[in-house]
Amino acid sequence: MATNTDQWQDLMVKAQNGNSTAYNKLLNEMRLVATKFVRSKVYDPALVEDIVQEVLFGIHNARHTYDSSKPFMPWFNAIIRYKTIDAFRKVGRNKEDELSTGEDIETFFQDDANKQMQALDRHDLMNALAQLPEKPRQAVILMKLHGLTADEAGKVMGMKPTTVKVAAHRAYKTLKTFLERQ
Repeated sequence: MATNTDQWQDLMVKAQNGNSTAYNKLLNEMRLVATKFVRSKVYDPALVEDIVQEVLFGIHNARHTYDSSKPFMPWFNAIIRYKTIDAFRKVGRNKEDELSTGEDIETFFQDDANKQMQALDRHDLMNALAQLPEKPRQAVILMKLHGLTADEAGKVMGMKPTTVKVAAHRAYKTLKTFLERQ
């Protein structure tokens, strides 16, 4: 018996091959999944609907990037996660305070204690981030790359702000050690 994720993967493959019925079914099912996830993180119904719409646009815009040899859910979860993070960033920050996507990596290690790492290229940093466990990696991405506060990151991650700070601090130390060895 096929699981929902197997069915969704099959629907995505069919959608990539031009089957509009499969694509519509996939989007309808993903809307339900996205709504459930976003409602668990966001309490404003209007913001929930906005984020879900962004998730559906994200699926539409990135559908060509889905690799059918890989599981569907991690690909889909990444879209939900990043669209939710983007929404929190937009709500929590003024536009002038937001980092552009081109500056994210370059500004990652801007504090004085880590100046020696400023010359890292994007590839090295992404490899280092990939070595971290999920929660510390997410804390670093939310706080350093997306500019969220510990309170905002805590809402996205479902954690207390102090726990997010501890996870981020430990991740910074691990990243520094890893990157110094490179």
